[in-house]
Amino acid sequence: MSYIWPLDATVPISVVGGIVRDFGSSPNDGINPAGGHTGDDYAAVIGTPVRAPGDGVIAFEGWVEGEYWQNPWWLDGKGGIVCVLDCGDNEPTFIMGHLSRTVVDKGQWVKKGDIIAYTGNTTTIPGGVGPHLHFEALPPGYILNGPTYGRVDPARYCAGYWADAAPDQTTTSSAFVFGIDVSMHQASIDISATGTRWVAIKATEGIGYADTALDSNLASARAAGVPVYFYHFARPTADNDATIEADCFVRNVQPRYQPGDGIVLDWEAENQDDTAWAKTWLDAASARLGLDAWIYMNTSTATTHDWAAVQAKYPLWQADYGPNTEHGFGTARTRPDAPGWNVAAWQYSSVGRLPGYAGDLDLNIIYRTENNMAITEADAKAIAHQLLIKEAWTGGPQVSLVLKALYEGFYVGGDSTVDGESLMTTLGKILTKSADPAAIAAAMPTALAQQVAAELGKRLQGEAA
Repeated sequence: MSYIWPLDATVPISVVGGIVRDFGSSPNDGINPAGGHTGDDYAAVIGTPVRAPGDGVIAFEGWVEGEYWQNPWWLDGKGGIVCVLDCGDNEPTFIMGHLSRTVVDKGQWVKKGDIIAYTGNTTTIPGGVGPHLHFEALPPGYILNGPTYGRVDPARYCAGYWADAAPDQTTTSSAFVFGIDVSMHQASIDISATGTRWVAIKATEGIGYADTALDSNLASARAAGVPVYFYHFARPTADNDATIEADCFVRNVQPRYQPGDGIVLDWEAENQDDTAWAKTWLDAASARLGLDAWIYMNTSTATTHDWAAVQAKYPLWQADYGPNTEHGFGTARTRPDAPGWNVAAWQYSSVGRLPGYAGDLDLNIIYRTENNMAITEADAKAIAHQLLIKEAWTGGPQVSLVLKALYEGFYVGGDSTVDGESLMTTLGKILTKSADPAAIAAAMPTALAQQVAAELGKRLQGEAA
């Protein structure tokens, strides 16, 4: 992916006391670390639009609280209002500070060139730089120790400006679970090109109907290597028995299912008040396939009828578009309220546009960590293998990935002896800004990795039961 600078080309680099405030300037001056200034300062007047340097997910926005080691980027309160854009596991992360405000929410997927914030002067030194944008870049797999705390010159990645470059390939971060849903209407989609992390595919409708693009869409999803959620479009009429519809769905899904997939009941046709019908279908399909299930519906339906029996067992995939746009939920990505529901996912746009398909797409986010959604077998294997074995601790860059995973709450458990907060505290005592990678590796006991791996094992066993 190519990246752009977040401000217009006419905005100059700040100059203070004759010193240009670019990356690496003023080392060891009592403010900057040994390697010098950790980013570029741009002398922008307050309220100048700040654009996303690339496609990615907003990993953080707002005032930074707590100690620097309590977040994956080693941010402290000196940055004022900050916005962090994570462009993917193999792509850079960008940090923008001293903002007056942001117009995005954590977890929001944005495209290159989208306005994500406005410049400001929050928490800057009186009589110092003055209003400006502080812009930093972290390379993929960054290690936070070293003379610039892992930061590199943004010019390594940013070569153009919004006026010069059009958006290109979409990427997403593994810390956020962005997905799409498709049916026969998207039969020609190239799922690999979209950057999606999961896909919901229509399998069946009513009694006896299988979606004509089920196999082609499934093949595209398997080629992309992403989990699949098979969904059934319910037709709860007087002539259609819920159990028979569930059996029809099971017959079509069972030979196509792979570990890590899921199932969903799409509830948007007739008799939406017949919540007992929905529960019968969910009970039958989940029991026959041995899988947990979701139910999909809009906010109005989810908050109008008596869903108590369904709510007690099945999470909601909520459809609510707000100011429906091709990039997402406008400038406010706060999910609309759905009292009583455990919300598994939110469909926030029905007119989304992504590479790999020329028409409208439904854009979604899974709230896995926020709503205690189950981690998949693939998640557990990837985390345990890449992050938690002894070799990973000595590899250096993986430490940043551990911090990201902890920050997103992968390891927060009920009555377990290991949770994200305690591990962050332990790491915080080890990961000082003066420590070098070798010191970090030496201080990381194998027992810590074993504890977390055991935690993952307990959770997987609990889900299987």
